[in-house]
Amino acid sequence: MSGASDADIDQARIARERILTLLNAGFWLTAVNFIACLGHFAYQLIMAKQLDAAEFTAFNTTLALVTLLGVPLAAASQAITHDLAWHHANDNQLELQSLQIACQKLLRRLTWILSIAALMFIHPLTTFFNFSRGSLALVALACVPITLWSLIGSVWCAGLSRFKLLAGLNFGTMVVRVAAGMVMVYFFPKAEAAVGATFVAGWVLASVVIFHRTPKEEKGLKSPWTKAFGIYLGASLLVGLGNFIYCFSDQLVAQRNIEGYALDAYVKAGLLARAVFWGSQPLLVVYFTQRSGKSHSTRGAIGLWLIYVVVVIIGVGMLLLLRKPLCHLLLRNAEEVTVLLPSMLSDLKRFSLVVLPVGILQGLGYYYLASEKLVESYLFGFVSLSYFAVLLVFGRSIEMLLSLMFGGAVISLLVMAIAAVIRYGRNHS
Repeated sequence: MSGASDADIDQARIARERILTLLNAGFWLTAVNFIACLGHFAYQLIMAKQLDAAEFTAFNTTLALVTLLGVPLAAASQAITHDLAWHHANDNQLELQSLQIACQKLLRRLTWILSIAALMFIHPLTTFFNFSRGSLALVALACVPITLWSLIGSVWCAGLSRFKLLAGLNFGTMVVRVAAGMVMVYFFPKAEAAVGATFVAGWVLASVVIFHRTPKEEKGLKSPWTKAFGIYLGASLLVGLGNFIYCFSDQLVAQRNIEGYALDAYVKAGLLARAVFWGSQPLLVVYFTQRSGKSHSTRGAIGLWLIYVVVVIIGVGMLLLLRKPLCHLLLRNAEEVTVLLPSMLSDLKRFSLVVLPVGILQGLGYYYLASEKLVESYLFGFVSLSYFAVLLVFGRSIEMLLSLMFGGAVISLLVMAIAAVIRYGRNHS
């Protein structure tokens, strides 16, 4: 009996140590990334002061397009993070090393494939979403490969729980982006220069892959391509696309359907609202990696997910309370205050209400993937596509677009809740 009791005590101690390690890693990554987020936000403030309203709008919508083009590799990266985290959590060191080599090869090949795909689709996309200059498409296209390499660097760090390294690299990316952007925009105050700084900063995270020495391949190299991985990759692609649609696609819809000062005010208000997602997302990265490690206790992971929801709620509260001083931070001069401020205040008030359901949806997407709830993951993606279609067809004004975003996000949550209840009932019938 005493032996069993000692074993139970040891298991409980190990579980506590793992939870504390997780929370420490989550705190470290979140703290450093919060500072990095402030730096990226400061970069946006600098650009808002250096660029006129139309150029600032072009800068942010181009970044949204780059993010869209990176969704497929981000999905593959997340699927591989899940696989690496499972092997790392279960101490399968030999399989882990073999899988790491194979995954690096896979991601590198996907990078070139997706870069070629971006070359094919960049012109139709910029035409469809009414981008004003062809040079914006060229800058976006240049950013795609380096953004993809950065994603590979992130997955390498996150999949092996190298959260401190990931935090340091994210911080370095922010420093380089701010420094390069200030110099480039000073000499060329256009959206292309502001986006170009993102290209320069991307080399920080990309260096992990570019300069990382891949171990010599051995016979019997474990391939990540299995039937289960293919199914999971499809789920990851749909969830990744869904998270982009819920969090960023409205920028592209507004770029297509709205113009003038109304669009400029909307983009600036949206930037403030989306800062809540940027500041809270590091918690989801740590949550996803920990929850993917099946041998670990999930109590710490659940705690991180709940903390994420609390952070989103706090962020919404701060947006509502501080929206006027926050809006002033993005206004360049007295003329912009007169022309844009009233619309920005109105847009941000309504945008703040959208952030809460969208933030919960983003958290659900990570939860479905980390828990391997594949049916829910596929449903999440298809629901988000319906959401995007509604925005694209009916979002012809700012008021209508924001109303559709809030209503669509709430309906999406209800659909996922109904699906969960039905699935629960079937599993316990």
